[in-house]
Amino acid sequence: MSFLLSYLVLVFIFTFFEYFSNVLFSKTVSKTHISSLTSLRSSCGRLSSLVSLLLSSLLLTYLSVKVVVLLNFILAMSASLGVIYLALKDKTAQT
Repeated sequence: MSFLLSYLVLVFIFTFFEYFSNVLFSKTVSKTHISSLTSLRSSCGRLSSLVSLLLSSLLLTYLSVKVVVLLNFILAMSASLGVIYLALKDKTAQT
């Protein structure tokens, strides 16, 4: 039960990060370039998902499911915080 609760909390946090990054993205991208940059962002997301799945399948041969899920969440949280930090840092540097 605690695993399910922690999983739900982390999914909520990542949903919040997704919304926050979408807002930052839409505010910083010009209207003339939004279509091409959205396509690029989508492609990068798909490639990252594929790499994540491949690494997870490799790790599952050596580690338990709980450890692999925890590692994935830690890496995703670190990457999300890093992207948000860089976006906010660039925004404050421009003003």
